[in-house]
Amino acid sequence: AVATMASRHNATTFDEVAHISGGMAMVIHRDYRLNPENGVLPQLMAGAAMVAGGGRLPVVSDLGTLEGQSWRHSDSWEIGYQALYTVGNEATRMLLLGRMAVALSGFGTVLLVHGMARYVHGCD
Repeated sequence: AVATMASRHNATTFDEVAHISGGMAMVIHRDYRLNPENGVLPQLMAGAAMVAGGGRLPVVSDLGTLEGQSWRHSDSWEIGYQALYTVGNEATRMLLLGRMAVALSGFGTVLLVHGMARYVHGCD
């Protein structure tokens, strides 16, 4: 809760734009070409949260446009920028939804490790 509340007042980080486009493309189009250098699971989780919250990606009707060229060349940076700022998504809300999903996965990991440690080493 603290991580997500603190992130409401933070600006977009330098790589969040690429993560957003990658995650949303995985969920909406099952397209894994965008931002492949980062983990699929965190991007899928953030993308699913943003899509469930009404997030949209730019629509490509002509490959000659900027949107079309971005998809053709898998430009996750440009597609992410468009998704956040030009297609009608509320950027602050999209960032919060994506960040909450990743924060919850981190909390889940902590609980899993705690449970495994208690199982392996016993409880005093």
